[in-house]
Amino acid sequence: MPPRTAVRLAASDLNRQAGSRRAATEVATSLQDFGVELFGDLATEPGNLVMSPYSVAVALAMTRAGARGRTADEMDRVLHAGPDYHAGLNWLDRALESRATAKPDDDESKTTIALGHRGRSPSRKARPAGSSSARRPETASRST
Repeated sequence: MPPRTAVRLAASDLNRQAGSRRAATEVATSLQDFGVELFGDLATEPGNLVMSPYSVAVALAMTRAGARGRTADEMDRVLHAGPDYHAGLNWLDRALESRATAKPDDDESKTTIALGHRGRSPSRKARPAGSSSARRPETASRST
């Protein structure tokens, strides 16, 4: 049996910022646009596709935080990231995290974060804004 090796995790000594609720609205739109484009790029063949655009965007955003120059500009374009992208993404992430530990009666458990897209799906009619939230959000097709 091979010897066990210790695993060291990277961690920061910095406290996590609260983020910006105002910027979170813009970031939600950015995430929708990114997700639709990612789906369009990946769904090139018939069949099922499982992906998490949010997870991909968060991983790219962490990478983007260290990017500079042309690389940073290109990543901002792909992510549809504005100047407050990280603050908004941080607020959304903290809101999602709080839902995991919130009790059903907590006010925070009522936070609504819509990451769906209000466009037209290739296989379904788009619902008007304000329709039942119990249904899955629509995914828009890419325009060519």
